[in-house]
Amino acid sequence: MKQDCRLCQEYLDKTNIIYESENFFVKPALGQISIEGYILICSKKCFASLGQIPENMLAELESLK
Repeated sequence: MKQDCRLCQEYLDKTNIIYESENFFVKPALGQISIEGYILICSKKCFASLGQIPENMLAELESLK
């Protein structure tokens, strides 16, 4: 977890976490993309893009969609 990452800080503070798995957490979408009913699926580790997520984590990510 990075100290300067807003999502990492929200995870550490347990701010609006609605679900948590081994490598991901889910929270409501707030701010500029706050469309009612939309959620954010966030990894507990920072990646620059989806392409950087290790293969062994992809099945877990798919199960959260």
